[in-house]
Formats: sequence, C-alpha cells, structure tokens
Amino acid sequence: MTLGFSAVFYWMILLPAKKPLIWVSRQWLKGFLLLVRLIWNIRYQLKDIHYVPKNEAVIIASKHQSLLETFIFFLHIPNFSFILKRELLWIPLWGWWLARTGRTIAIDRSSGIKALHKMLNLTEIFKQKKQAIIIYPEGTRGLPQQQLPLKGGVGAIYQKLQIPIVPVALNSGCFFPKKGKIKSGIATIQFLPPIQAGIAKKEIMAQLADILHQESLKLLPK
Repeated sequence: MTLGFSAVFYWMILLPAKKPLIWVSRQWLKGFLLLVRLIWNIRYQLKDIHYVPKNEAVIIASKHQSLLETFIFFLHIPNFSFILKRELLWIPLWGWWLARTGRTIAIDRSSGIKALHKMLNLTEIFKQKKQAIIIYPEGTRGLPQQQLPLKGGVGAIYQKLQIPIVPVALNSGCFFPKKGKIKSGIATIQFLPPIQAGIAKKEIMAQLADILHQESLKLLPK
C-alpha cells in the first residue's frame, strides 16, 4: 500500500504547500488502519477527545505503547505538531514524507542541552500557531503494564509555554505491541481532563506520571 501511494503521490513532496501532503498522509493512514482491522480485527475508539481544544495551543502528553496511537493522533487531531527523535525522519519514503509535512519537531537526543533549547524554541513557534503539541513523555514505547520514568522535556515545555497539558491514557500495546503477538480487540485512546498551567515542574511531573500510569491500567482488558 505504501509503495502504491508513493508511486501515485510522491512527486508532491516537491510542493511548497503542506496541506496536500497532510491530506495524502491521512488517506494512507485510513488505509493502514483499515488493513489492521481487516487482517487482525483490531479496531480503535477515541474517548473524550473534546478535551483537546480547537484553535488553542495545548500539550498532548500521551502514554506510548504502539504505532497505532501515533497514526490515530495524526488522523484525528486537525492542528498539531509531533515531538519525535530525528532518526524517524531518516526512514526511507515514510520518514522523508513526514519531514515535509511541517508537523514535526525532530530532536537529536545525543546533543543534550542543545536539543532541549531547540525543542523549546520550536514549540514556542507552534504555540503561536495555536497548535496541539504532541509528546510521549516516557520517550519510547513501553509494555501495557509498564511505568517508565518521564523525560524532563515535557516539564520544560510546560514551564516555558504556560499552556495546559491534556494527558492521554491508552491500551494499544495489548493489541499491536512493539514486540510480541498481535491480538484482535478494541484499542482505547482515552483523553483526560486538562492540567492547567502554573504548577511547579516537580509537581507536574509527578502528577502526570501517576495519571498516565493509573489511567492506562484501568483500560487493560479484564
């Protein structure tokens, strides 16, 4: 499917306009999620996405267990930017296309404090555009019952931008995990009430870590 889309649409990577690239990306994502449903009988549901405000800057801090949530966010959140490691943009075809959409904040994790300053400067730009800034605070995909420590970047962004955080709990790793057997079922993406700006960094980190872990545990299949 990816090769087919590339054969038909890849010339568009040369266009200066971003909207056509976003439109094609969403069609590919619809096709991917349809194949996931047809092949493995994996569906998904979004709960309380109304917590993501329209035309306002907000940080979406999500648990990360699977590729599914990345694709679902791209498909269902109309105005957004992703914080991701720059190596993802090196993936042939897919990564190059993603880089050209203009919706990514690519970070070189090996550059330490320099990467943090770059991330803060770029998120300020997206704040002015009133976009949702999507970040995985744990930094990598984990197992459904696993609680990984949060990286400091989410706290730094929260302090710098002074905008709310919308936590997102999920159970996608139960069905389409990073490693292991794929299982049929309904993956749930649960948006949670916003945490307003103004909380101290240490407190917001502890509060966010607890919310993401405990609310994701509630979504595990019985």
